[in-house]
Amino acid sequence: MNYIDFEYNGHKLSEYNCIVCHILTGTDAQAADIGSWLSFNTINYRNKNNSSKFRLLNSAYENAFSSSFEICKTVNKDIRNMYFTDDEAIRIIKWLNQKKFHKFRMIYPDGQLHSVYYNGSFNVRPVTLANKIIGMSLDFISDAPFGYYEPVSHYMDFSEAFSAGAAAKSPASPNPGAYILYDPSSEAGYIYPDSVRVEILENGNLTIHNSLDDEDTIIKNCILGEIITLDGKCKIIRSDNPHPNLYNDFNYHFLKVINHSDECDENDSFSKNVYTVSIKCRISFSYSPVAKIGVI
Repeated sequence: MNYIDFEYNGHKLSEYNCIVCHILTGTDAQAADIGSWLSFNTINYRNKNNSSKFRLLNSAYENAFSSSFEICKTVNKDIRNMYFTDDEAIRIIKWLNQKKFHKFRMIYPDGQLHSVYYNGSFNVRPVTLANKIIGMSLDFISDAPFGYYEPVSHYMDFSEAFSAGAAAKSPASPNPGAYILYDPSSEAGYIYPDSVRVEILENGNLTIHNSLDDEDTIIKNCILGEIITLDGKCKIIRSDNPHPNLYNDFNYHFLKVINHSDECDENDSFSKNVYTVSIKCRISFSYSPVAKIGVI
C-alpha cells in the first residue's frame, strides 16, 4: 500500500499539483513505523526454579506518532514545471506549517484506510537542487501515539414504558432493555465521548450502567423534558433546565466506551458494551475509536 495523496485541514495535496514521492530516501523494502511504540519497565527476579525472569512493572507510550516523507510537483512533459516557484512554495508551507493541530489523512489508490486519520501539524523543509526548489521534506507530528477512525454515532432510545429495573427495548439491540455497542478500537482501555446528550423522559434518578464499567453514571433529581449534556473530555455537565443542585446530584462518573482488546474471545465480549438505564430517556453521542495502523 503506497499513499499517493493526502488531505490536511480540509485540502488535498493534489490541489497544489503535487504528489507524495521519494527524493531523499530510497524505495527498498523497510519496516513501517506505525507509532503506538510502548516502553516496558521490567525488573529481574528469580523464581523457585532459580530461573531468571523479567517481571513487568509498567508500560507507557513515550512519544506521539510522527512520520516523515517528501512531496514534489506532479510529473509532466515540461521539465521546467518540476521546480517550485517562490509563491508556490510559500503557499504550501502556509498550508502545512500550522501552529494548531488539524486532521490529516493519507489517500491510497485502492481506497483502503479511508476512515483513518490523525491530528497534528508539519515542519516543512524545501529540498533544493542547483538553487531551485524541487520538493519539500515534511515531518508530521501528531497529538497521540496512534490514529483514529472517523467518528461513529450512537443513539440509544429507552423511551418505551418499562418495569422497575429494566430499560426499554432498543431497536439497535436484540436484547430487551439494553443497547449493545461493540468498540472497534485497537487500544485496550476506555474513551470518553466528547459530548453525550441525554433527553430525560420522566422524573427520577437516572443511572446509566455499562456492563464493562465498574461504576455507574448517576444523575439524581432529573426532570421530564430536561436535556443534560456530559462533556467527558473537559469533565463538564450541563442542563438546559433549572437544576440548582446539578453538581451535587451528579457522581462525576462520565459515560465511557470500553475495550479490553488485550483479551479476546470468539464473541468479542471484551469489546461488548451493554448499556442499561433506570428511567426513560434517549442518549446520543459520537466518538472516534483508536486506530493503530500508521502511515504505510
